[in-house]
Amino acid sequence: MKYRDLVPYADSPECKDLQITTMFNRIAPKYDRLNRVLSLGLDQIWRKRLVEMTMVSQPNCVLDLATGTGDVAFQLVKNAKTKVIAIDPSAEMLRRANEKLEKNPYKKGLSFQLGNAHALAFDDNSFDAITVSFGVRNFEYLELGLKECLRVLKPSGRLVVLEFTRPNIPFLKWGYRFYSSVLLTRIGGWLSGDRDAYKYLNESALQFPERDAFLKISEECGFKPIHFKTLNFGICAIYVLEKGK
Repeated sequence: MKYRDLVPYADSPECKDLQITTMFNRIAPKYDRLNRVLSLGLDQIWRKRLVEMTMVSQPNCVLDLATGTGDVAFQLVKNAKTKVIAIDPSAEMLRRANEKLEKNPYKKGLSFQLGNAHALAFDDNSFDAITVSFGVRNFEYLELGLKECLRVLKPSGRLVVLEFTRPNIPFLKWGYRFYSSVLLTRIGGWLSGDRDAYKYLNESALQFPERDAFLKISEECGFKPIHFKTLNFGICAIYVLEKGK
């Protein structure tokens, strides 16, 4: 099965976008806890690095796509000068994000909204930066999502993407396969109550166009690659892409 054909629920008549929304609504109650357990806490470190690389350009207004429960958004808004709009198609994820927002001291500059990357409800040239953590592989139409990001970015604005990749070192490849098939799929599915969801999350990570392939797609959509960095021996990568002036 090709990456573009992957869906969480093969027997569902819904399109991929709707299936992704259904999936995250289902796993939302245990999503944060499972992320910490299954990544051994590394997901927080990776997201922090994403934020650091985003803030290098000192953006005043940032859009956080596929925000989930808002982990990246909460880190971005710690900079008092930065306004953050965070969107996600899952109402259940956003409900939990808003619960966290009520207890967060940095909530003044942050708002959560329902939204889809394929049709961003913002004017052209609206944001200094856009962040996406582990979300681009869930776009039903990757190129359309990237072009929407390009549209709403200001000239010289940056898209910063955090996504899983596959290690190149042989013994790490085996370890990553074990992690994906045993820890992520089986344990994640068992604890969340939705094995299909974690099977999809594993397969989409394994098949998503990575490194040079993703950079090529982003260039074809109009972006200029600025920086590309792998983390933890190639388990994931951060891509920094820029819109032309």
